[in-house]
Amino acid sequence: METGRLQKIALVWPYVIGGGYMIIKDRIRSRFIIIMVMMIGLASCTSLKSPSAVTTSKESRAEAAKDQALISKYEQLIGEPINMHKSLTLYKAIDSWMNTPYKYGSGVCRAGTDCSGFVCGIYKDVYNITLDRSSEDQLEKDVHRIPKNKLKEGDLVFFRIEDGHKVSHVGLYLGNQKFVHASTKKGVCIDALDDKYYEQHFKAAGRVKAELMADNRSE
Repeated sequence: METGRLQKIALVWPYVIGGGYMIIKDRIRSRFIIIMVMMIGLASCTSLKSPSAVTTSKESRAEAAKDQALISKYEQLIGEPINMHKSLTLYKAIDSWMNTPYKYGSGVCRAGTDCSGFVCGIYKDVYNITLDRSSEDQLEKDVHRIPKNKLKEGDLVFFRIEDGHKVSHVGLYLGNQKFVHASTKKGVCIDALDDKYYEQHFKAAGRVKAELMADNRSE
């Protein structure tokens, strides 16, 4: 009896083993197929998203490099470091005006501008502040006077050039004794306050009144 049972088991066992193997094999195959489907799906999603992501990344790097080059350019002109985070918008605006020819009495126009028109344009574009149109009114109405040695980026510098008494010229202070203005000979350019000519004709330094800044920014 025992021998017969063993013989039956021996005959059946390969089928049991084979069946179990097939079940395990099928399960592995099913899991493999599921994993492959998931990987293909992820690859598809990646292929759909990556061109845009790569393009955006390249554009961001290109823009950052362009901004850094702009700041480096003006650091060389001014002769001191520039806070890129704080001042990038200002220098982008200045750069868009550089070499604009001088044109007395013109509007705020890059085809031609005078000194007060240029300053008005910068203040409107960068700080959203509307200043008076003439340099004399800017000194008398828009700023409070400060000592020359207290000048900071964005302050205004005024000169008496025409008759030696009345304010007739204005520029925007940048730092390290440098200021940007619309020169009658060179157009919009950067010059130095300690240049002999500008030292002789310097009238006053002014900082835009806090209340004027608050009024304009709340509009």
